[in-house]
Amino acid sequence: MKRSLLQRLTGPVTVLRIRFTDTANYSMSLFVLDCTGEQIRVLHREDEPDAAVLKRECAARPVLVSVAGHGIITKPADGSPLVEKVKADPETFAWSFSNDDLPSGPDVQTRSITFVRRGQVEPLLLQLAESGIPTAGMRYDTPGEEPEPEASREALYFYRARLKWRTAVRPTPWGNMLCKALARRLRLPVLGLMLLLLVVNALASASLEDRRAEQRTVLAAREKTRGVSQARSEQRRAAVTEFSQRLAYRHAWLLDRTASHVPREITLTSLAVQPLVKRLEDAKDPVFASETLSVRGRTDDAAAVSRLIAGLKSDPPFRKAKLEQLEQNRESGSTEFKITIAL
Repeated sequence: MKRSLLQRLTGPVTVLRIRFTDTANYSMSLFVLDCTGEQIRVLHREDEPDAAVLKRECAARPVLVSVAGHGIITKPADGSPLVEKVKADPETFAWSFSNDDLPSGPDVQTRSITFVRRGQVEPLLLQLAESGIPTAGMRYDTPGEEPEPEASREALYFYRARLKWRTAVRPTPWGNMLCKALARRLRLPVLGLMLLLLVVNALASASLEDRRAEQRTVLAAREKTRGVSQARSEQRRAAVTEFSQRLAYRHAWLLDRTASHVPREITLTSLAVQPLVKRLEDAKDPVFASETLSVRGRTDDAAAVSRLIAGLKSDPPFRKAKLEQLEQNRESGSTEFKITIAL
């Protein structure tokens, strides 16, 4: 039998072998046993343990309690009148059934019931309860010659048949006992892990706080910049809308009328209504040439510029057309010009 993870977590078990010598007196032997493969090893034995030993050895381990001796009777669990009488009166009798798969020798062939009067075991139950030992899974058994082999059998049966994950999750006395034992075994490693996490968190929290503060500063700066940018954009759009609404003519109509007077010899390079006086600058409103139309172009025939100006002045909206610039490009030899029209 391989040593499973659950078995490693559970560790050794404590077995209490109790034997009544008469109705009022009993002896007790305590064994601490561990399972390695198919072998059960006795780690500690204590005969007639006192209350301190019981609390120490039973506090952090599963406890298996078996009672035998005087006044304890074993009968086949075959539905006989005596067995039915015992089972029908739980206030008078305490009993347990034999474990069919408990390796107790070739003479055990059938399932049996072992019972005793509760009045005889009440002092024992009180002593165990004062020591914090669960008695819900107590077994009543026939006495053997030596308590140590009997304790080894009990431990082997526990590791083979009862120590299972599904036992731990079931609301039974065995499940409760197993869960408490696991909790006691795991509490120090879990507490150590939690302490380690707290230390790591404490060491990392300062760095994380610095990073969060830096990110908050950067985010606040970005929000401020975005807010300023949005405000400036709104101001610019408002300014453009305001200038657009000042003219008596639509921009598209003005541009179309201007293009209709351009001779074939001229190539326009710029045509703008209320053009910007200078480039846009951050945190400053745009500056427009109010109620002005600007025409720029180039031509190889300087006389074509005169014809363009004459054509514009013949159109009522463009009567104030004025030649602002006329010069020859030294590299290309073409004539470049600029005409400004007051609208």
